[in-house]
Amino acid sequence: ARRQRQMCIRDSHYTDVNESWEKYTGYKRDFALDQHPEKLKFYNFVDLDFMSMIQSGQISSQTIDNAVLVTKSGEKKQAVINYEKIFLDGKAFLLEVIIDATDSLNYQKELKNISKKSVQKKDAILKLVGSIGKEFSELLKDVTSICAKVLDVKRVSLWKFNEDQSAIQCQNAYHLDLSLIHISE
Repeated sequence: ARRQRQMCIRDSHYTDVNESWEKYTGYKRDFALDQHPEKLKFYNFVDLDFMSMIQSGQISSQTIDNAVLVTKSGEKKQAVINYEKIFLDGKAFLLEVIIDATDSLNYQKELKNISKKSVQKKDAILKLVGSIGKEFSELLKDVTSICAKVLDVKRVSLWKFNEDQSAIQCQNAYHLDLSLIHISE
């Protein structure tokens, strides 16, 4: 899906905004026009030195990669903002293009979590392979402690049916926080 680009044109105040900007920010066009951007408290970054550099002609554009914008409802959104100096009817304006990066960054975080869990699972398998040849009771300790860590649960236990399957008996119990192990013979 193609991302919407929120655009506005401004000098020291908003002179135009598109419909996508309205939806993204929660501010209506009629309210935003002639407002100074800082009055809307939409931006959380304070270092706007580049604005004076654009106005003075030292640079003609600026990109802010890690902007956090606060919508009218108070929701914080991560964005990339590109500023470009443009001329309309001989007058200089600032074209501001906002690209919402919130979903993309959340997706990146999720991928990192998945990757971390995959590494944990691989390490768990390697530890279990390393347990081959150990006494059965030691193997049970390894299995329960590794399972607790990989599954991120506090307690893991292994149970066994008696011969007639009328009752179960704990073979090993592990508590992650206390590193307690109980083995029943």
